[in-house]
Amino acid sequence: MRAPLLLALASLAISTAQAVEPTRTLTLACKGIETTKSDEHSTSEKITMGLVVDFQNKTVIGFAKSSVPIHISAVDKTTISFFASDGYWSLSGTIDRATGMVLAASERANPNTGNLVWALSYLLQCRPMQANAKDVMLGSRRN
Repeated sequence: MRAPLLLALASLAISTAQAVEPTRTLTLACKGIETTKSDEHSTSEKITMGLVVDFQNKTVIGFAKSSVPIHISAVDKTTISFFASDGYWSLSGTIDRATGMVLAASERANPNTGNLVWALSYLLQCRPMQANAKDVMLGSRRN
């Protein structure tokens, strides 16, 4: 009696892990606000952009000022977190898997002084672009 129960629990644990960290690519269409701050000025503008979340390679693609890979640092039932840095530039953010809200911030420092040259922040509302993408956003898996 114990073996079938243990097998059922192990199966449940495996399906939960698969639901949390999908292996597919998720393409998002996003609209929102990009805010740029520098010594000279601060501006905010409405933007539209696409993001590609590649769970297999653990990367996010689509932020314009990114010249280095943006790595997915964590995935759980509610959030996808990402981060990138090249020493004087960094970008970090999160994607809410239930709402599609993306919050991200990027900074560039002067390599000679270390002083901040500019900072960008993104507040985006995103929606999946492909069939069954909502399953990936929400972390569910169809068998």
